[in-house]
Amino acid sequence: MQKKIISILMFILLIITISSIYEITLNSQGTSIYIENCKKTNEDPFKGDNILIDNYENHELRFYDKFRHHDINNDLIFDSYELSDPVNVKIRYTDSVKNNGTRGVTVETRYAVPPSSMIIPNQVIDGTVTYNPNLFTTNYDNWGLAVALYERPIYGGITSTTYYEVDAIIYNISYDIDPANVVGLIPIDIFNAYTSDETKYNITNPDIQQAVQDAVGSETNLYWKAKLLHDYVKNNLNYSMKGGWDEAPVVLSRGNGSCSEYSFLYIALCRAAGIPARYIGGTITSCSTCPIPSPPFNDTDFHRWTQIYLPNYGWIPVDVTWDDSTTSDMYFGATSNKCFVTTISGGPSNLLVWNYNCIDSWNPSGDIQIERVATWLQYEKIAPNKPKTPDGRLIGNIKENYEYTTSTIEPGGDPVWFWFDWGDGAATGWLGPYRSGDECTASHSWKIKGNYQIKVKAKDQWDYESEWSDSLIVYMSKTKAISTSLFLQRFFRCFPFLEKILNQMII
Repeated sequence: MQKKIISILMFILLIITISSIYEITLNSQGTSIYIENCKKTNEDPFKGDNILIDNYENHELRFYDKFRHHDINNDLIFDSYELSDPVNVKIRYTDSVKNNGTRGVTVETRYAVPPSSMIIPNQVIDGTVTYNPNLFTTNYDNWGLAVALYERPIYGGITSTTYYEVDAIIYNISYDIDPANVVGLIPIDIFNAYTSDETKYNITNPDIQQAVQDAVGSETNLYWKAKLLHDYVKNNLNYSMKGGWDEAPVVLSRGNGSCSEYSFLYIALCRAAGIPARYIGGTITSCSTCPIPSPPFNDTDFHRWTQIYLPNYGWIPVDVTWDDSTTSDMYFGATSNKCFVTTISGGPSNLLVWNYNCIDSWNPSGDIQIERVATWLQYEKIAPNKPKTPDGRLIGNIKENYEYTTSTIEPGGDPVWFWFDWGDGAATGWLGPYRSGDECTASHSWKIKGNYQIKVKAKDQWDYESEWSDSLIVYMSKTKAISTSLFLQRFFRCFPFLEKILNQMII
């Protein structure tokens, strides 16, 4: 019996020891495991020193600011991307259908359902997409895209307006790709689906075939082939909204095109070169080089760009249109937080055809007028988290230096700067940069006896400031303060008011 009790006590001690190091929880869906350092358990499960193991069938490990793709065949792991500069957004997409005729028609409105981070890593949907009216049903098209549908009659002279609203966090995303690691086989289902021909691509056209040869030459690495084709489109097209949605060979011969036509041509060239490619589309705040307006603001032009599939890295964003507006290639493997994705497709959809965002169909035919607008109701930078309360000496002597330490988390993992306010009219100014989560230490001496409140704020590289930390109240004496032994310091951290009382007694 005694041995059994000892065994139980040892087991309990082992559990307590493990629990002091890690906290392991299962989410409500039963599909994810969070392993958290116990110092971070008060944080969001997607922030801090957390590991999220999810979507095992696709061999993916996801972190709050990283994505690792595990190749089970070659046993390789690559850091694929980094996220930065997160913003909170609220978007309302409105579709108005006016029947200018005299007889009624039946109209079906179809919205592409915006994907979240499991599909677009830099886009996190906060909650659910809400539709008005609340009568939409969801179906899936031939590319696996979720589409919300709503059918109703619209009588002559009547306008019917629907919309959805969505809250999200959008990050800048930038992929770090080593061309030497772009090796191995492409999954056969992806290769077959996204290198096949479609009417807008016409990849067997002699002009498309010749363009691939001219651009790629003898290059065999898929990364460099995709980059050479990106540069070819930049060098041979000029941006124009007048083009419409013509086929890739027409766009190439004309020498200009819209963002959709840039995308069609780049997809055609990639597929003709054996690189899986597809388009993504959505709404944007403004052009790549334009300032972001103050919300609310409307987007009626929208935007389409592309993704390519590279072995060991997966789907990579490429926006030739935005790169063509600058001298850089920053959007080869990157997407801005100005972009909100609604649609991912390889070609014609049985529900959206070649459209993205939204489409309406009606029967019988009639004089129908369509107006669509994406209203950005919120676009707000996310500042660093509130810093930790400064940690340091609670009671000391005037004219002596004491160090105080704090830290914070920047949600995008970007560098941070700290500003200490010492409570006596003095401050440090901005100290940094520090890595997100790293400690910052500053020192100060006070000249006059009294109580002081030390507080800290943080900012990111875009000068977005956090709120002030909770204040640490310290007391500085004219005479030697009470003993600073390790035991007493720890004791007084638990009962700070006792240190102040004792020091008052000896002053």
